Amino acid sequence: MSVRKKELNDCAPPNYEKGSSLITLKCHCGGLIFYTPQPHYKGGDVCVLDYVESIGLSIFEMDRLTEDAGVFGHKVYYGWENNSFKRIDNSRELHGYIVKTAGSIREVILYLEISFHEILVQQLGNDAYKVDKNEEGPASGKDGKHDHEERGNDNSDSDSANESFFSAVDSDYNQSEEDDADFNDNIDTNAEWFGVSHYKELKTNLAKQGQVEANLVQSEDNDVAPDSESDFESLHGSDDENGSNRCVVFNPKDMDNPKLKLKMFFSTIKECKLAITNYSVRQGRPCKFVKQDLVRLRAICRSEGCNWHIYARKFDREGSVQIRTFEDTHKCGFTYQNPLVNSGWVGRKYCEEFRSNPKVDVEHFRKTVMKENKCSFTKKQTYRARQKALDIIHGSESDQYSKLGPYMHEIQKSNPGSSIILKTVDGTSKGQQRFQRLYMCFHGVKQGFLVGCRTLIGVDGTFLKGIAGGVLLIAVGLDGNNGIFPIAYAIVEGENKESWT
Repeated sequence: MSVRKKELNDCAPPNYEKGSSLITLKCHCGGLIFYTPQPHYKGGDVCVLDYVESIGLSIFEMDRLTEDAGVFGHKVYYGWENNSFKRIDNSRELHGYIVKTAGSIREVILYLEISFHEILVQQLGNDAYKVDKNEEGPASGKDGKHDHEERGNDNSDSDSANESFFSAVDSDYNQSEEDDADFNDNIDTNAEWFGVSHYKELKTNLAKQGQVEANLVQSEDNDVAPDSESDFESLHGSDDENGSNRCVVFNPKDMDNPKLKLKMFFSTIKECKLAITNYSVRQGRPCKFVKQDLVRLRAICRSEGCNWHIYARKFDREGSVQIRTFEDTHKCGFTYQNPLVNSGWVGRKYCEEFRSNPKVDVEHFRKTVMKENKCSFTKKQTYRARQKALDIIHGSESDQYSKLGPYMHEIQKSNPGSSIILKTVDGTSKGQQRFQRLYMCFHGVKQGFLVGCRTLIGVDGTFLKGIAGGVLLIAVGLDGNNGIFPIAYAIVEGENKESWT
């Protein structure tokens, strides 16, 4: 999920692949719904969320996504159906509304009414705006005299009532240190930034810890730990010496600036490796991975004589990854020559920047990378990083050739009678085909040439400068206004007799 900049809210949604479950959510928030004279939404702002996974999207997940976009408070969601607003009360109604309104452009429009009243009621334990039924109202007297006497010349009771009312509402902001201590003792810090699926997976993996606890103690092995200490003890001492047995779960939102700790949990080996890499880049001291497989990961400092090293291991084949040994003391100094900051790492990290602005200035981007990561980065690396970022966004050119089959099928389906010929040859891998030639002539173009063009055909070819090279051959005619009318085209490996025929 990515939050679109406000100046780009009016732009069209991204081009999602056919059959993709990703959608764009256009949320109107901060305003109010009015039903007279016609239903309309007044005031507020617009928040656009791109690349939202629609499968399993719930009201709870919507609250989390909108809070990530900076929209807080108790939210009530509305959709627009049959020229009126329809309230969405549960996840099933939300899913049905998405399926009905997403359309081909995969954009869903929601209207939000936001209130902080429900949050205050939950925190205060009572509704400050609700009048007690047993309390005498203004109309309790038979002739209204009692009400008149209370609202007479003496306003002291009214002032004191207002003061007590506002003190009750504002009491939430005057919490004592005991309230903070109770909050810290009862809150689960690992649940406030995880999604539903990620959090359930993490709970399942942590539950397996008790099942495999007997298998955690291993013999002394150079592949498991750098010395004779157990995997449960760091070089700084055991848990009893440190006085802390609490395990910390890594927050994926902190990937750009991770804080590594002993016994920290990760979802996968890949996530753990990326966090260690980013941590070394931020420290300005490059590391080297000396051991990596499906269950273990170990890295040391590249400088000789430095004691920094880290070791992580899975609980079992399907469990979470935990840091078992971590020595975070360096004997080496800071360096600007960091081999970890390569074109691939930069392309993945700054992918979203190229997505929003593909024509970003290369020199400006290079200086940004050097300033943020405090390292040297050449111009050639910058060009390669930009290309790799664009490959992540749009896919590489070589991967596009694998989509020729579905493309031909769609043309035959939408324009019957078209002539399409694809020729392949045996590739380097066994059983794999490699593209050689493609000829294409649409049925509508055929009819247009026969009905409205002169009996004259011109042919020509030009070289292609893409990653695969080749030659583009084209046949054109002249229409009644002496305009060029394309008839057919072909992409071939070279301009020769066989390719022309």
